[in-house]
Amino acid sequence: WVTIQTNKKETFKVPVLSQSFTFKGGLRGRISADSKAGNDTQYSYEGTITKQIKQQDGIEAKIQAQIEAADAAFDAEFDKREKAITDAIELAKARAEEVKRELSDTINQRFNSFDNGPLKETKRKAEEALRNAGASTLLAQEAKRIELDSVARLEAFKSQTTSAQTALSGDLDVLKRTIANDIRPKQAQAEAEIAKQVEALSRTKNELAGVKSAQATYEETTTRRLSELTNLANGKASKSELTQTAEELSSKIASVQVGGRNYIRGTKRMMLARGLWASGTFRPSGTGTAKTIDVSDSPATGFDKAIRLTSSNARDQIGIAQDGFYISQGTYTMSCWVKGRRGQKVKLQTYWQANDNSGISPIFTLKDETWTKLSFTSARNRAGVASIGYVYLVNAEVGEYLDVLAPQLEDRSLATSSKEAPEDIEGQISTVESNFKQRADSLEAGVSRLTEGLRTKVDISSLNVTAENIRQSVKSLETDTQNKLNQKLSQAEFEVRAGSIRQEILNATKDKASKSELTQTAEELASRIASVQASGRNLFLNSLFKQDISKTGIWTTSTYTATIDSESKYLGHKALKIIGLNPSGRDGGNPKVTYPALGQFGKVIPGSTTNQDVTISFYAKANKNGIMLRSRLGNIGYKTGNVTLSTEIKRYVVHIPKGWTNESKQTTNEWLFNFNQEGTIWIWMPKFE
Repeated sequence: WVTIQTNKKETFKVPVLSQSFTFKGGLRGRISADSKAGNDTQYSYEGTITKQIKQQDGIEAKIQAQIEAADAAFDAEFDKREKAITDAIELAKARAEEVKRELSDTINQRFNSFDNGPLKETKRKAEEALRNAGASTLLAQEAKRIELDSVARLEAFKSQTTSAQTALSGDLDVLKRTIANDIRPKQAQAEAEIAKQVEALSRTKNELAGVKSAQATYEETTTRRLSELTNLANGKASKSELTQTAEELSSKIASVQVGGRNYIRGTKRMMLARGLWASGTFRPSGTGTAKTIDVSDSPATGFDKAIRLTSSNARDQIGIAQDGFYISQGTYTMSCWVKGRRGQKVKLQTYWQANDNSGISPIFTLKDETWTKLSFTSARNRAGVASIGYVYLVNAEVGEYLDVLAPQLEDRSLATSSKEAPEDIEGQISTVESNFKQRADSLEAGVSRLTEGLRTKVDISSLNVTAENIRQSVKSLETDTQNKLNQKLSQAEFEVRAGSIRQEILNATKDKASKSELTQTAEELASRIASVQASGRNLFLNSLFKQDISKTGIWTTSTYTATIDSESKYLGHKALKIIGLNPSGRDGGNPKVTYPALGQFGKVIPGSTTNQDVTISFYAKANKNGIMLRSRLGNIGYKTGNVTLSTEIKRYVVHIPKGWTNESKQTTNEWLFNFNQEGTIWIWMPKFE
């Protein structure tokens, strides 16, 4: 028998046999025992024992197969126990020698009662040992898997940590750059602004100190003057001397004048009409519409009317202006309140005159949809009649609008609070002058009371009260004069010239895309400019040539033919087409076309043109350059106003002076004209006034 001890320290015996155990992983073990006493000569039961042993081969083969399936993970553990197994084998060999006799004796005893229970127990023990070995193998595999998984997770964690560290480093770099490039400059800027404010406060403090000093000086001067008046009174000055002193003082106070006036008229009404400064109205300028609206949230006290400018072309501009103002040389500031959509573009123009673009501002972009005050300053180098107060909505989408409130044009480079033009405030000057007189009378009365008090020896407190009243009167009069008295401006006669039309066209059509658009805009602009010229009503009948010749009463000689040309329209209106054939060689040398102004051919209407200055204006062109058109009135002889036509449509103005119409008491309301050569002319929109 051989004793075997498992790794759990369990011991069991098996019969003597030769058995090999092969373990994967390199562990080799051979347990063997040789019983020399088991030969044929000593035992007769060898065959029986061999047979029994062979019966166990299947079991042993299974045990061998299970043992060979042990996991390599336990190589190290088996290495540790290899020595113990070897020692056990050696012990078994030694002990075999000791027990071989004992075995020989017991073989016979056990043959009859042989039981395979120990083998079953051995099998059970072996299977249990193999199960334990398999469980340990699974545990090792699980441990190895956990180890690999842990390593993978560790690597992933390292990768994530590295990425986070990289991102954090990037964020830190951005933060550092932000601090260096943004926060620190802003901090420095804020510190600079604080320093400026501190400096401004210091200046204000110094200015207040100066004001206080000036006040003290003024009080000292006033006290000295009071003392002088007292001395005069004590010296028994006459009433006439005191009156003269009061009048001189009143005159000095009355001489106080201030500037800061608004040159634009009608800013409280914001009325749209012909746009003349004399009438205090505005006119549209550009492509779009304009209308007067009520304002409920006005930022300027006392101003509750505005003009709403609505765009009708995203490539153009729409604005307002006021014509006919005589503007001197100097520096001017244009300002106004506007409200529109965020991002809208607005342009101001202080003034406009032919060949002078110095009054045009850069483009302003609105930052929000609340009321915004805009201002622009420019220097004017020449004097003359000009248009003023332009405010434009530029390149707005169709339907977008801009509200314009309280436009103001004033001297110098500072935009002050909104105010009316002094011409719009009726009775202002007379009211101020009345206040002057009242204050002067009050001052004279105060001096008289002072003199009387000195003569009657009133106490010094009464004198001080009277002196203080005089000082307050002086201060009040200066303040009232400063706030209410404005410069008067004489009205200048306005006349639009042909050159200004061309310049206005250039200003209004800078962004036009095509020649047709440019031409159309120029024509519309010329028509609008012509329509706002200060003048009387048009005395021409059928000036737009809507009726036929037969209904108008035009008379021509045989060398002229006149027709209404509906094909050659200008600004949407038909033309009067006149063809002259050899006009100087027939009809007695006096060929002509007669156009009745009031439809009453050859008749005199008292007070209409006789002894009057008459102006005839019209648009015209000829089929060739150089044709002279000679104009006159009926019954005034051969005094004519001449204009030379070109092949381009232009506006012409003919003046018939009062001296011509006064020569004849029978001047008729007829326009007589002829040519100096053969040719064809076209006339549009004649105006007789």
